[in-house]
Amino acid sequence: MSDPLADSVVLDRARRYAEPSNSPPDDRAAASEQSILEQVDHTDAGNVAVLYNLTNGDLRYVYERKQWIIWEKNRWQVDRGNAAAHRKMLEVSAHHRGLADRRLKEAESAGDSGQANNLRKAADASLQWSTKCRDKHRLDAMLNLAMRDARFLIEARELDRAPWLLGVANGVVDLRTGELRPDSKHEYVLKR
Repeated sequence: MSDPLADSVVLDRARRYAEPSNSPPDDRAAASEQSILEQVDHTDAGNVAVLYNLTNGDLRYVYERKQWIIWEKNRWQVDRGNAAAHRKMLEVSAHHRGLADRRLKEAESAGDSGQANNLRKAADASLQWSTKCRDKHRLDAMLNLAMRDARFLIEARELDRAPWLLGVANGVVDLRTGELRPDSKHEYVLKR
């Protein structure tokens, strides 16, 4: 078995095989990389794109600490045992199931029988994929890819970067002033 390719190699190969564009080369490369990351399809990478869309920045991976953090209950928390990440990954399966349901409804109202047949086939494919997404191998693949995806990564130095802020049960206390205020998603306060 060969070693897995680095993300940069995969992105480079994908760029080379992508359809040519009229954009200038630098803009084309940046747009290609972004569109590759955002592509939603029935692949593990597609699942990571769905996961990112579903979590909206509320799930982050701290590479140096090898741990996930999640914004829940209006505060950042360490995801012990990856339980929250697992729960969010199962929502990806639910997303594909919902897509299958929507396509079946579209098929019922389609005027053209060929179009209805295509929609039913697409719904069946999404339904089958939603089931596969719950398999251990698909869940592990999604987790491992997300751990390398720049959209999820955060450096440990970004956490608790303001030493005078302390999280408490009902918000954050500024130790300089004694002021209690709500947690801010963008301050990454984990110390409680």
